Amino acid sequence: MKKGQFELASGGTLFLDEIGEMPLNLQPKLLRAIQEREITRLGATKSVKIDVRIVSATNANLPAMISEGKFREDLFYRPKHRASRHPTAKRAQKRRSCLSQSAF
Repeated sequence: MKKGQFELASGGTLFLDEIGEMPLNLQPKLLRAIQEREITRLGATKSVKIDVRIVSATNANLPAMISEGKFREDLFYRPKHRASRHPTAKRAQKRRSCLSQSAF
């Protein structure tokens, strides 16, 4: 059987971009992979152990999505996470431009 993304990333890091767009029916599967550190391949009957660090990002307001029932609260709080906000690329570019002009 062909290896999936979790197996390919085993021993390393898997980046999940826009996790807020993940369908609600797939979120329990991701949570199981995080908690149990194992996955079941599509069509397989046996689980496969994985050792992967997961990094995710989203522009969505996950606490609001939790309140609306669109994102699982346990998936938000279970993994060790640190929320950080970064300026948009356009805003960061303006900031760099102002800093470079003031330096001269």
